[in-house]
Amino acid sequence: MAKTCQKHLIECHCILPQYRKSPTPVFHKFIVFSEMENDVVNPTYVLCNNCNAVHKVYDLCKSEIIAGRDELRTMTTIEEVKLGMSSDIVGLLEAYECDLPTWQHVKFSINNKCVGEKIILTRDTIEEETQGKVLTIKEDGTFLLENYINREYIDETRR
Repeated sequence: MAKTCQKHLIECHCILPQYRKSPTPVFHKFIVFSEMENDVVNPTYVLCNNCNAVHKVYDLCKSEIIAGRDELRTMTTIEEVKLGMSSDIVGLLEAYECDLPTWQHVKFSINNKCVGEKIILTRDTIEEETQGKVLTIKEDGTFLLENYINREYIDETRR
């Protein structure tokens, strides 16, 4: 069985305050982490980071809201993910204030020896440049933290 993972967006029924007066509703989307076996998502439960609605994630970018539930004590937390991780990696993820899906991605990559896996820890966009830090898992079990810069522009001469 081939185990893989993916961070992806799911949509909630809530609307962020800045979009409440919009004529067309803009529903809140948030990032979740899913593990897969043979390209089939292992179902999991997550909380919306805006309204705390419980979602059952059953496929990439697909979830259903569990009516009448606003908490589940069985959902994964960052504190649980930290268990068994080295203090170096815990300190690094804490320093960059990584979200739960990033913690889960790092732990999955460590546990499944995903050599060469690149995990974005932080990113900022300034004008046409996106810069950030990416964590790469090396073959010997150590990690490499690198800066990256992507430049995005539209070539006006090709019109």
